[in-house]
Amino acid sequence: MKHHLIAIMLLASVLASHVSAADEEYMGLEWNYSVKEVLSELSVADVTGDEKLEVIASGSSDGSAYVIGSDGELIWRKEVFSYINTVYPVDIDGDGKHEVIAGHSDMTVFDNEGKGWKYRTSNAVHNIRSGDMNGNGRQDIIAVSYDKSSCSKSNFIYAVNGLGKEEIWKYSVGNSEPYSLEVADLDGDGSDEVIVGLIYKVKSSYKPCERSYSHESAVLVLNNEKRLIWQFETIGAAISLAAGDVTGDGRKEVIVGSYPTLYVLDADGGLIWKKSDVINTYVEDVAVADLDGDNRSEVIAASNEVYVFDQEGDLLWKGMTDSRVYSVAAGDLDNDGVPEVIAGSASIYVFDAKGTPLWRSDSHTSYGFIESVDLDGQGYDEIVAGSVKDIFVFRTQDYAKKIRADSLYEQAMLLGGSNPELAVEKLEEAKQLYSQLGLIDRVSECINQITRFSDTTGRLADLRVEAEEALNMSRELLRKGDYMNASKQAQTARYKFSSLNDESYVDQCDMIISETHDVIAYNASQELILANISYHDGEYNLSLAHALNAERYYSFIGEEEYAEKAGVLVSNLSEILGIKHENDTSYNGPELPKLPDLASVLEGLNPVYVILLLIAVVLMAIVFAVGVYVWKMKGRQTLKMDHLHKVSYTQEEDVRMPPENPLRRRPAPARRYTTTAEEEELKVKLPPNKGVFKSSVCRGGVCLKMTRLARK
Repeated sequence: MKHHLIAIMLLASVLASHVSAADEEYMGLEWNYSVKEVLSELSVADVTGDEKLEVIASGSSDGSAYVIGSDGELIWRKEVFSYINTVYPVDIDGDGKHEVIAGHSDMTVFDNEGKGWKYRTSNAVHNIRSGDMNGNGRQDIIAVSYDKSSCSKSNFIYAVNGLGKEEIWKYSVGNSEPYSLEVADLDGDGSDEVIVGLIYKVKSSYKPCERSYSHESAVLVLNNEKRLIWQFETIGAAISLAAGDVTGDGRKEVIVGSYPTLYVLDADGGLIWKKSDVINTYVEDVAVADLDGDNRSEVIAASNEVYVFDQEGDLLWKGMTDSRVYSVAAGDLDNDGVPEVIAGSASIYVFDAKGTPLWRSDSHTSYGFIESVDLDGQGYDEIVAGSVKDIFVFRTQDYAKKIRADSLYEQAMLLGGSNPELAVEKLEEAKQLYSQLGLIDRVSECINQITRFSDTTGRLADLRVEAEEALNMSRELLRKGDYMNASKQAQTARYKFSSLNDESYVDQCDMIISETHDVIAYNASQELILANISYHDGEYNLSLAHALNAERYYSFIGEEEYAEKAGVLVSNLSEILGIKHENDTSYNGPELPKLPDLASVLEGLNPVYVILLLIAVVLMAIVFAVGVYVWKMKGRQTLKMDHLHKVSYTQEEDVRMPPENPLRRRPAPARRYTTTAEEEELKVKLPPNKGVFKSSVCRGGVCLKMTRLARK
């Protein structure tokens, strides 16, 4: 039940978003670029090899060819110092980068960097296409040239090898003007045919030679060896051409726009159908596209209105415009799998596949050039339009919404681990955009991620509270002078803030850690200095306390070298004082009974017993002192007697003395020998001197003194 409810809510939100989006602009201007003079041609192709399409334009009287990137930035501009009639992209070397062919008084070929070479023709070149004319698998240049002002000069169709820069063949059409041009494989044999539409020229009282649009003319089809395959006579001038599979038989038909008739011819030149009753004026442009998905192309014609005919020649619909239509195209602008029809008039008009108007641009002088292509490779076609001196690129708002929604979703995924609250905000906006586009799967994904990040938000909120508490505690401990615990709390807070990716708080923690580190390092150095001073003064207990502090401080801040030095001092002092430290085994058994206090014991004794006890202690001390005196006198007599008889006498005793350098590890306990003998009379080999005692002759822990040392 819950899932059904969610589905109903999603559907309702999607429908509501479509209603609210109905009033929005269908298309939006992406960019525009202005050339110096009136445009004479506009096309698109990948010139740079970046898998994006560039816009190629010619500026007529300024003699310039332009290549403009998909972002509207000029890539290069080259001049030919002549009026340019047309430009066309051809990949003549098969490297995936299109060369730009400019038609002017001759023909110039520019590579993708703008470097060019020229091919000379008899007359000015007015139209260019490409096809394989010599069977080498590479694209060759097909061009038509004519003299507008002459009714006697011959006009030609050229096939030029772009790689070899040489003519493949040239075909004369007499004094008629080869006005329109198309290249296509009509018979399906793998070789391209050249289709040319002629305009007849006549002399008049006004001009020595001019075009006659109403005069009978013809369409010529040549094979790649320049042989005329067929010719079709038209009622008027053959102004526009297109090729496409209209009948669905797998072969392309030829569509001819003339004055005042629209023709559809089969691949052999036979008439399939014509329309002159619906269209009774010039057919400026023609295009083909499968608008209904039946694998057969509909015919689109530009005249006083936009006309769309089916495969049988029946009018499907007519699109009303504010003035004459100069150009038409078809493309999937909203990525729904169905092409839209675009018409260039004084405004740009967009119709859906059934003829419903979707959008109209602002008015301009006239949009004589229209292309519908995916410039940036994102799956949506843009409209590339040329009007007078301006190039415009329009993009659907649905496309812009999709790009925005995808970007928001990706940002949310990157933020989810560190900032789930912001991630949820971005996902909410993305969900709304996906709803407006009707992308229910993407809406569901956004909802799933919102749920996941919302759960994470609660856990991270608790973590933030803990981090802030640790940071506040570290500040309080720092204020009180408890630097080690302040540092510990700051490190705990830093770890938690790092998990939250909160760099500002991490920096605050680092400042506290650095401050406490400096103070602890200073205190450690002072403790070590005091430990050395106390050591040399013989105050070993005080020295040990300072050394322990120094070792603890240095270990805390990670100064292992100094911590080891302090540890050596602690070890030496512990041995001197006879106490255990760190790793020594200590008593861990049951608690021992406490000894009674001496004062309390004495209070309970009889005074007589106390006096007698004191007398006994005094007598014992006297006896001990007399014994020591007698022992010393006996030793001196023995030494004296030994000396008189020249007999060596050696006395052995244990020695435990602190080393002079307190930071050096203390050697093993040495033996000290006192003797009356000369060194050379000893019958032992003394080891090398290690300097254990300052005032003795010592080697390897064995010390020789020629006179007896007093006991300490």
